[in-house]
Amino acid sequence: MQALEARYPLQPARRRDGGRKEFEHQCHGTRALLGAFNVQTGKVVARCGPTRTAADLLAFMDEVARHYPEGDVVVIWDNLNIHHGD
Repeated sequence: MQALEARYPLQPARRRDGGRKEFEHQCHGTRALLGAFNVQTGKVVARCGPTRTAADLLAFMDEVARHYPEGDVVVIWDNLNIHHGD
């Protein structure tokens, strides 16, 4: 996830013309977002940090486990490389 800022301000709309938004952005770095979504309640558990490592994933899964101490939790992974560990 990139932290972007518009390089130029939004140009106001003119008669018979919509406003103009420039495509150029200034990047202020990146952040890694890990999230868990409870489909039954709509509750979201999320963590945002500067790195995306296996240790970050383990810490996040510990946080999810603290939110749901009883019962089963079904985890669906994507193909992200941090799922394999080091």
